[in-house]
Amino acid sequence: MNTTTLNLTKANFNNLTAYWAETSKLYDMYFAGESFSYCVNPDALWPNRVWMHQPLSPKLLQEVKEKIQGLPQPMVVPYVHQPNDNADEIFAAQGFKVAFEQIGMSLKLGNTYPHQQNRVTLKKVLQVNEATLWSKLFEQAFGYHISPKFVVNHPKDAQFFIVYNPINEPAGTAMLYRTQNIAGIHMIGITPNMRRQGYAEAIMHEVLHLATTQQLEYATLQASAIGKGLYFKLGFEEDFVMKSYVL
Repeated sequence: MNTTTLNLTKANFNNLTAYWAETSKLYDMYFAGESFSYCVNPDALWPNRVWMHQPLSPKLLQEVKEKIQGLPQPMVVPYVHQPNDNADEIFAAQGFKVAFEQIGMSLKLGNTYPHQQNRVTLKKVLQVNEATLWSKLFEQAFGYHISPKFVVNHPKDAQFFIVYNPINEPAGTAMLYRTQNIAGIHMIGITPNMRRQGYAEAIMHEVLHLATTQQLEYATLQASAIGKGLYFKLGFEEDFVMKSYVL
């Protein structure tokens, strides 16, 4: 990795973990340690993440394993892979398996991203009933639940949006989380009945326009293998691979 890629990788991962941490702090679910931190929701499967602050080693992962085995919910351990590392072997030796894989991507902001109001409208979530709708749409899009309480009461640098199509039907979700000069783009989801109509690309244009108006320098996200083609089309570059492991 060159220096720019390395810095953007760190900024990307820090944006993601900062969102988990700051959200969890609001509900006394965050626990910070010297070598790793974690957030656990005793009543649900989200966010329930563990992330390490030190280089991966068998000893560190053993400490993580011992901690999460005593927690009330299954935990996910995301790890940013380095070129030619042996992380898969270290995780496998401790009994972990890969739950899912994502590609960390970034974009230098500065281009013009024209409004897509003839295709989608992003409405910021402000009320409890809107948070309930956002949560319902998100579950339809992604297949797992995020409680409305996390949507209506969130860190100050997070913005949640319901996506509406041209005839004012709810079509999906989006979230923007700001850390320093980074616009972290998260939870871009389209409900199954609204897919294959170009809404995802239109949402991205709207979110990138918003990030640009907020004078942020880079946009970052974590893409699935299926979704990365859209982000390449928009000018994003691939920076790293992140695998999330479970016991």
